[in-house]
Amino acid sequence: MDYSNIDYDSTFDIIGLPENYINKYENLRIQNNIKAAFLCLFHAIKAFPSNYEISSKLFNFLYEFKEYKDLIKFSSFVLVNIQNQVRIQQCYGNIGIGNYFLNNYKEALENFEKAKGSSGISTEMPITYYQAICYEKYGEYEKALELLTELYNNYSNTIMEVDELNNSRGFIAYSHCIDNETMTMITEAMNRIRTLLNKDVIYEITI
Repeated sequence: MDYSNIDYDSTFDIIGLPENYINKYENLRIQNNIKAAFLCLFHAIKAFPSNYEISSKLFNFLYEFKEYKDLIKFSSFVLVNIQNQVRIQQCYGNIGIGNYFLNNYKEALENFEKAKGSSGISTEMPITYYQAICYEKYGEYEKALELLTELYNNYSNTIMEVDELNNSRGFIAYSHCIDNETMTMITEAMNRIRTLLNKDVIYEITI
């Protein structure tokens, strides 16, 4: 995000409660005022760096608009202001994903390793997928296939429609279920790597 084009607005400093920032942000998104929406989240995360809903909306905003450097920056900022282990692992996952899309695969893998562990299956889906693709980039196809197979086995029976997922979970990336498009990404990656390993292509989506 180009901060030089964002004027400082002191009105955001007196919004007060976290839910006031969130309501303001939602209204700005409805108005499609993207710059002001980011500015609102920018002030909100400074005022409430440990607030889960504010940080989640900021992370999703930055991912949506492909602001990967800022995803790393703000995830690192939140990381030093929280104690909850699951949220710490989610921040490492965001830093890893940001580095992945910036083609910094070494840094991505390092952060994905920090993100995995006791966080549980709900946060490991995107982490495991991008970790697998990093291994594929490095030519470590067996490691990549092992991770993708883990995902396939865990999620192949939990596919939901995107609208249903949005209504029930809010954030697809950290849901216990996944959408058809995401499963397609997983199976395509599996088949691509199986081909590189001269193995039969056997995985396909059946809904």
